[in-house]
Amino acid sequence: MTSGWAGARGVASAPGASSARSSAAEGTSSAAERAYRDLRDAILEGEFAAGEMLGESGLADRLGMSRTPVRAALVRLQDEQWVTIYPKRGALVKGLSERDIAEVADARYVLEAAAVQRATPGMIERLVPRLEESLQAQAHALAAQDLRVFIDATTGFHRMFVEVGGNDVLLEMSDRLADRRRYMLFRQGERLIERREGMLAEHRELIDALREQDVVRFAEALRGHLRDTHDAAVDPVTFVP
Repeated sequence: MTSGWAGARGVASAPGASSARSSAAEGTSSAAERAYRDLRDAILEGEFAAGEMLGESGLADRLGMSRTPVRAALVRLQDEQWVTIYPKRGALVKGLSERDIAEVADARYVLEAAAVQRATPGMIERLVPRLEESLQAQAHALAAQDLRVFIDATTGFHRMFVEVGGNDVLLEMSDRLADRRRYMLFRQGERLIERREGMLAEHRELIDALREQDVVRFAEALRGHLRDTHDAAVDPVTFVP
């Protein structure tokens, strides 16, 4: 028994064996992370449409890697409800239903409006210049018809409304909706470019309401903005002083 145990230890500690296994594991993990990010972005940005079946072999060829990290990426995407895996067939892209979109818009309204209500006047005052800077970046992106840059800018713009409340739990909840927000905006596509003047005017109204420290006006403007942007019903909320 002693000899066998010593032998096992000897194999495990052979020069280079442990580091080789570690490097292989790290390589697989890195490839799986890259596959996850690439496939998630393709889904969120509409390159893979809802209802499309994705095959492991085709995805592996697309990404220039083996099927193992692709399979791991698809499992992760299934956990996040972006795909449904069917053994030996592939992964079906799910996207978001109309009900999902309405519920995300409604949740965003509650989170953003509630966080702003909880912010102190000083916090809101310090936030306004940051919002103005973001609005300029949005205007430049829309003028250049750069949808990706605009979506990044407007996502950060709305995140600031939750951030200003100073509640880390609310911010965490908001961040968990980030991918859904991104999907919903890319789903709008050229419509965002077409209604750029309206989008910027609505964002301007949100800033003006905060400049006046009028949280009720802000909440109502936010509700209308989310309703019009995503064509979804957003129920009003009565905020208690």
